[in-house]
Amino acid sequence: MDVTRRRLKIVHVHDQAERLGGAERYLEDLIAALAAAGQESVRVGSTRGRRHRPPADSAQPAPDAPEAARYHVPPYRGFRRTWRPYQEILERERPDVVHLHNTQYFVSPSTLSRLVRLVPMVRTVHDVRPLCPTGRKVLPRSGRLCERRLGLGCVNLQGCFAPHRIPIVARELRAARAVHGTVVSSGYLRDELILNGYPACRIRVIPCFTNRAPGPVEPPAGERHILAIGRLARIKGMPQLLEALAHLGRRGGDWTATLVITDPAWHRRMLRYAHRCGLGERVDIVGARAYGDLDALYRRSRVVVVPSMIPEAFGLVGIEAMAFGRPVVAFDAGGIREWLEDGVTGFCVPRGDVAALADRIARLLADPALARIMGEQGRQAVDARYRASHHLEALLAVYAGAVAEHAAGPLTD
Repeated sequence: MDVTRRRLKIVHVHDQAERLGGAERYLEDLIAALAAAGQESVRVGSTRGRRHRPPADSAQPAPDAPEAARYHVPPYRGFRRTWRPYQEILERERPDVVHLHNTQYFVSPSTLSRLVRLVPMVRTVHDVRPLCPTGRKVLPRSGRLCERRLGLGCVNLQGCFAPHRIPIVARELRAARAVHGTVVSSGYLRDELILNGYPACRIRVIPCFTNRAPGPVEPPAGERHILAIGRLARIKGMPQLLEALAHLGRRGGDWTATLVITDPAWHRRMLRYAHRCGLGERVDIVGARAYGDLDALYRRSRVVVVPSMIPEAFGLVGIEAMAFGRPVVAFDAGGIREWLEDGVTGFCVPRGDVAALADRIARLLADPALARIMGEQGRQAVDARYRASHHLEALLAVYAGAVAEHAAGPLTD
């Protein structure tokens, strides 16, 4: 029987147990989409930070997950201690496929090497952390984006602040090349993997998807409101956005803005910075919001800004905004240009160019007709390319390939 048409059981392994950022939102939506398509999912997350932890040498089902059965296992601290929980999960669940998500410093290379011999494995690389000891692909000394492969140059030439992680990252990278299928959300991330020795034939680019705003959306009722969402303020460019908003403030106008920042430390810093810039009454800086509560913020906004200063693997916030018919203004970093068409669905400006960012935001605030046209073109692009049906069709094909390759015998690199 065709594996893409029969019911599968997929074990999803992810280092976080709670919804924090884009990768976590993606996983929740993916599990829901798989369930709607008749597939069964089981989640495995980390015990790190949990108040009630199961024994370190076993995996325990967690009682707090209605969407999928959950297990919590410890981060790796040697093969013997961490292999047994996965062995128990495989014996208990008997999955058709194991799907790794963010597993950096969580699934050890030795555990991964054992798993890939026992079960078909697919890995989604959600960001640049598996390729960079700092997890940012930004040169610390100059602030420029890093275009080098992982190696000693990370210390000698780039001033890497985490040299002790280089051997760990390199070992995990070598082990991960043996998985039966690797999924990335952008051509940028595919090229980075190939630069670091991944076989191109095992990499599949499958863009992220969103289920937000599945029907017609209304333009904002005369509001000149700006929205930005970022978990970690510094790497997501919130200081640069506030600088751009300070430019707008000096021009005058009746605009307002909401910045959603879920990192408590940076939340307080951004509040202080906004007041120093004279933006205290214009800018509302809020903390973590429930997933569904973001809908009201998208609907209220006229423009959504994605000012990330790291190379984004994709940029899920952008297509969520487009699903609501909102134009996007973003820095050109990583995979953003692959879904944001400059001058069509919004504006893509040079990374770090605060003046250009402010100018494009001001243009959309001043021209509601342009914002409406760009927003509608963005909504059409989402419906055509970034819905769950498109994503699942491609992902199930990757699962099928992984099952067939595992059945054919050991991989050779």
